[in-house]
Amino acid sequence: MRSYFRRFRWVLLTSLLGLAVAASAVRAQNVNNEALTRAKMWMESYEAGIPVSGSIAGCGQISYPGYQGSLKNSLNGAGSWTTGSVRAVRNDTAFVHGFDGNQYQPPWVSIGEPTRVIKNYNFVERGIHFPEEVMEGGLISNHTGWPPGTEADNLKYILRSRSMVWSIPKYDDFVITEYTIINDDFAPFRNMFFIHSFTVQVTRQGRVGELKTQYDTEYIWDEKRGVFVFYDDNSIPINTEQAVTYDIAPGNVTGDVGDPGNIKSQGSIDYQLYSPQVVGHGFVDVPPNAFGESRVHHSITNYDWSLSPTGVHPAAPESENAKWVWGGGRPNVLNLDRFSDMPSPFAFSQSKMSYRAAAQDPTTSDGGIYERWPVYAMGIGPYNLAPGDSITFTRIMCAGEMDRNLAMLGGEAATRLIDMDFASEVEGASNEHASIKEFRKNWDAAIELIETRNATGFYTPTAVPPPTVGNPPKMLLGDELEAEIFKSEEGGSFKSGVELRWIPVPSNYVDPLTGEADFAGYKVYSSPVGIEGPWELRATINKGQENIQDGRVVFQLETDPGIPLRYGVTSFDTQGLESGMTAYTYDSITSKRAPSNDFADVRVVPNPFRQVSGHPDPGQAKRLTFVNVPSQCTIRIYNLAGDLIRTIQHDDGFGEEAWGSTTDNDYMLTRFFHNVMPGLYIYQITSEVPGHEGESAMGKFVVIK
Repeated sequence: MRSYFRRFRWVLLTSLLGLAVAASAVRAQNVNNEALTRAKMWMESYEAGIPVSGSIAGCGQISYPGYQGSLKNSLNGAGSWTTGSVRAVRNDTAFVHGFDGNQYQPPWVSIGEPTRVIKNYNFVERGIHFPEEVMEGGLISNHTGWPPGTEADNLKYILRSRSMVWSIPKYDDFVITEYTIINDDFAPFRNMFFIHSFTVQVTRQGRVGELKTQYDTEYIWDEKRGVFVFYDDNSIPINTEQAVTYDIAPGNVTGDVGDPGNIKSQGSIDYQLYSPQVVGHGFVDVPPNAFGESRVHHSITNYDWSLSPTGVHPAAPESENAKWVWGGGRPNVLNLDRFSDMPSPFAFSQSKMSYRAAAQDPTTSDGGIYERWPVYAMGIGPYNLAPGDSITFTRIMCAGEMDRNLAMLGGEAATRLIDMDFASEVEGASNEHASIKEFRKNWDAAIELIETRNATGFYTPTAVPPPTVGNPPKMLLGDELEAEIFKSEEGGSFKSGVELRWIPVPSNYVDPLTGEADFAGYKVYSSPVGIEGPWELRATINKGQENIQDGRVVFQLETDPGIPLRYGVTSFDTQGLESGMTAYTYDSITSKRAPSNDFADVRVVPNPFRQVSGHPDPGQAKRLTFVNVPSQCTIRIYNLAGDLIRTIQHDDGFGEEAWGSTTDNDYMLTRFFHNVMPGLYIYQITSEVPGHEGESAMGKFVVIK
């Protein structure tokens, strides 16, 4: 057994012992949150490497795809939590040490190595063999009790975590975390387990403004990869145990699989699927346990805390409750519990089969409705560790999704690809579940990196695209994609569009793997719906054709006025490899029409305003625009009683002005920031253009509920 463990220098352990004593001087310690934001999967975490909801990125615990404020894409559910725990027996006393994402609980667990993030963007700082972003930290169990100076009969260990991500599209769908647990005690550990448990809900928010609380998550067991994969299915409320039905397509065929945005409102154009993702987590590179098995234990049970104090449905089988208590669930993770003996935390292991297969199998209680809002626990053990010995293992947190452009366009053609009534869990099948298919590719890419590490000592990609050309917006990283409206009036013809500015690929760039100067150019995309897409290629700029000003590539793209769009830019090489899209605009940008001094040209769009604007971007649903207005003017809006509702100052030189903006979150709000009521409204536009000062006109528009 000892051959699988590494002995660490006692000098290091002694120094960490000093940190433990100092840490016990506080009754509770807040975690040091950091965020990994380089990949498509974003994660906020802390010293234990366990995801945690925080305010750094506003993405929940893990978000896919991630961006600032992408809480709706969180894969851990509404009001969710994740925990880790170390359980072991020493000298016939059992210990349970738990840590969650809020704070540690001295005198038992405290911070050893504060969380830090190491950046190696585009492999510039540390080279190709080092991940692009690394988060690392450590916990220690304290060596003194409470109050300070009191000896504690405590389990003494050190836990270190190291989480890594990449922006390369082949490798950007997962987080790899290395764990090390060291016996820092005077006596051996036996029956030691490490357990990670978390809620699963794909995704946290089914539709805009609507938190998911329905039982709508199912899973498959992927035997080849040894992982449970969770996906979104029909909602089945616990009080009826009947699937919710819908009359609006695609809900009339595939229900709310994938959470289409339009199926609850007749005439809605919010077609996108809000939950096309799948997610699966697992331990790999697990050392043999006390029985010589490199085994990972699994448990799936219920999360709904509204049902009972334990979170398990009162009518659930006893095995469900047992799985909760010993599978790393909440009742035992926040305090130190001692037992004369400790049962296996996985006495009721999960059946290794899909949810639907388990539901049809009379020999197992798995596959019940209680598992449709699941807590998933995975663990390794039991281990016997001598003082100074350690175990090291790896966790993969992975996601996958169908073609995001198809998901954003929605419709029955998209939902059938991820509905298990039409799709298959069988790998290689012609109708293989589209998101699970991508998950498998992503998981295999993570395994490829881990196997490369095992063989060479480094995580080295097999191929590398050119550098990304900017950082995600609103994360205060600098070098963001810049965008502003431009206009041109050459030759008496008015044109408008968007001017983009981004960081150029260095002129001396060579591929870090091949040594070739293979950078070939840039690609510019736009999306009318959201940051997730659908992305349409708008321009390709070949190397040598770019316009560089003041250290930035400057590109003007003429676009149709009045259509809000987001923009993204990537780079590509001679082999066709394309960088990740880390450079994109957070808010949409709208090119505008030419100004007019002829008030007969003024229009309100749309008029009448029927609940929504007609723009496919949900954030633009309340956009109402005045077009063909003077370049400088004041717009006043009144109700039929003559009350002033809103005053809008327009002076940007264009002929278009919206009633509010997404930036100020005030579309169609009154001057008192109340929602405008349905009815007939009067507008008055007064010109302030030199030579036309005081010219004025009035018109009307209707808002229909």
